[in-house]
Amino acid sequence: MNADIRRPPSGQLEGDPLFHNTTFVVIDFEGTTPAGHPPQPIEVAALALTHQPHRGWVQVGAYESLMRPPEFAPLTPAGAAQTGITAAMLADAPTAGEALAALDSCLTAGPYLLVAHHAPVEGGMIYRRREDCPHLAAIDLIDTVLLAKRLLPRLRTTGSTPSSTTTRSPGPGTATGPWPMSESPPRSSAG
Repeated sequence: MNADIRRPPSGQLEGDPLFHNTTFVVIDFEGTTPAGHPPQPIEVAALALTHQPHRGWVQVGAYESLMRPPEFAPLTPAGAAQTGITAAMLADAPTAGEALAALDSCLTAGPYLLVAHHAPVEGGMIYRRREDCPHLAAIDLIDTVLLAKRLLPRLRTTGSTPSSTTTRSPGPGTATGPWPMSESPPRSSAG
């Protein structure tokens, strides 16, 4: 951390320059789940937010793209019913590599922090495509499921709970941006 930045007392994010200088990218994937293979993405959506003094959360970018799945992972009727996405919608979509490279090109300043619900799935999809999206794959990821369980321990659980809320994140779409990004994304002490 830069020695010139003075940190506020613990628990006071409003005065924390690192908090205000970080762009939070909320990311979500839809995917297929082929037998014998990891989930394959068919849609990605990302919303970039910053917290600005006296204004609160402000959207600074957005990206969304459908993705054509590989032949071994077609969209099933059950997947179409669950997501509302049809095989016809995916027929001319970019590949996952193309779509994630386009998202990666939005990450031009920072620092960033990814936010995802059940982040191991999103992190896995990003990690398996890390050559196409190196900036995205290098950004720390907060899991909102684990965060909620830590903040509200009485929440019903739906499975096992890892010990950390922050993990390393192991073609044409629609984007607004570029988004703020620096050469050194934030790193967690838990990562």
